[in-house]
Amino acid sequence: MSSKNKTIANVTWSFIMRIMVLVGQFILQSFFVRYLSINYLGVNGLFTNVISFLSFAELGIGAAVTFALYKPLSEQDDEAIASVMNFYKKAYRIIGFVVFFVGMIVMTFLPALVKKTSDVPNIRYLFLIYLLGTVSSYFFTYYRSLLIANQQSYINIQNQAGFKVVQMIVQAAAIALFHRYDVYLWITVIFTVASNVHVAYIAKKWFPDVLNHIKKAKPIPKNQITEIKNNVIGSFASKVGTVIVFSTDNLLIAKFSGLVSVGQYSNYALIIQGITTVLNEVYSSIIATFGNASLKQSSKAKEDMLLRYMYFVGLVSALIVAEFELLVQGFIGLWIGKDYLLIKYIVVLIIVSFTITELRVPVTGFTAALGLYWHTRFKSLIEAASNLIFSLVMIKISRDSIIGVLWGTILSNILINAWWEPYILYSKGIQLRMTKYWRTWLGYMAFFAAEIAVFYYLLDLIVVRNYLELVGFAVIIAIIVAIIFILVFWNKDGRKILFTAISSRGFKKH
Repeated sequence: MSSKNKTIANVTWSFIMRIMVLVGQFILQSFFVRYLSINYLGVNGLFTNVISFLSFAELGIGAAVTFALYKPLSEQDDEAIASVMNFYKKAYRIIGFVVFFVGMIVMTFLPALVKKTSDVPNIRYLFLIYLLGTVSSYFFTYYRSLLIANQQSYINIQNQAGFKVVQMIVQAAAIALFHRYDVYLWITVIFTVASNVHVAYIAKKWFPDVLNHIKKAKPIPKNQITEIKNNVIGSFASKVGTVIVFSTDNLLIAKFSGLVSVGQYSNYALIIQGITTVLNEVYSSIIATFGNASLKQSSKAKEDMLLRYMYFVGLVSALIVAEFELLVQGFIGLWIGKDYLLIKYIVVLIIVSFTITELRVPVTGFTAALGLYWHTRFKSLIEAASNLIFSLVMIKISRDSIIGVLWGTILSNILINAWWEPYILYSKGIQLRMTKYWRTWLGYMAFFAAEIAVFYYLLDLIVVRNYLELVGFAVIIAIIVAIIFILVFWNKDGRKILFTAISSRGFKKH
């Protein structure tokens, strides 16, 4: 399969499978709300955040090693691929044991992370089950990374989504029958292990000469070890920033407001995270192509790819901003009831945070594709510290943990990431002046600011009484916003390059 066809397959399957999983998650959450207390919804969100913290042990090795695979895969050097994979396999076995033992230590202090008014029995036992499901994946991760680096994300996605959909069906039935959260968790463990074993089998069929002889592989050359080490350090620092920015929310909410607030916020977070997951699968499929293409491209060609990517992300984000801001309250009301609605101000903060984060995607994606992790190390640590400080200060000022953590993310993104990340990309990767980038970025920021402000005053005018009306509004809003976005940015380089690429039926060439 050609690189172009792989990209199309990756994007197509990413979209289809993630939509299926997203729909399943909404249905499963409905069962949570109906058959279990909102405290368990909060516990699920809390466990997810705690596990994200434990993933610090991963040290960014996955991203760094995936980058190290691009060259040997493009050159079909099985010996070099086997060397990298052998290193990867050993590293992840160690990481798996480290995460488990650190998780056992965290488990003893878990009740201290939750406000005393929150009542969930056997929380340590529940966390142990959750931990087992997570740890099991570390022993199979290198199989998935090989497929992704070879632009075969669609195989990994089919595996994950297929098992996930069946898992959610079984979990929904178990919740309805037994009303027990631990049964739900044990089902997760079983299906996670089954999914990992299956993807290992598939990877061995695609790369038999590499994976069946991985134990005999030669050690990685010292110069490559140094390169991987530098990228691991940079990627780890980036991971610290990402985890603290996006994985402390539920921890802080649980500590200052309790599990009920975590449960209420988790419904909105599920929607945003579901959308983000679908988009990330699509974007990562494209980035894998960029990573291979960047080995041979000029600075001008790299910037053209970035502008094209920015336009694509901008258009998609404009649609999501409109749909979420105008329709999320109506959807939550229909889905699980008006008792679970948050105030309008928090909805706006959620979408502002999402918008700023999405505008970072093209830059962070290219930074990953070009292997510039080392240069992001200080930025990410400062981002992490500032986000935590901003969140705590804003919780104190607003006296609301949800509002506080959202403002913390918004401020750290604007004051740290917005200028530092593109500076790294242009100075160390693209190596051109940033004039075009800033002109494009500021144009998108102005558009989104106007869009959010206008829709804020239209929120109360849209009343959704049933799902048919919801779909109708969604279609009308999408058409209007898409037309406005295309007209406003009609003369943008990204639009010209993207449309040319589509007309020539290729995302790589234009």
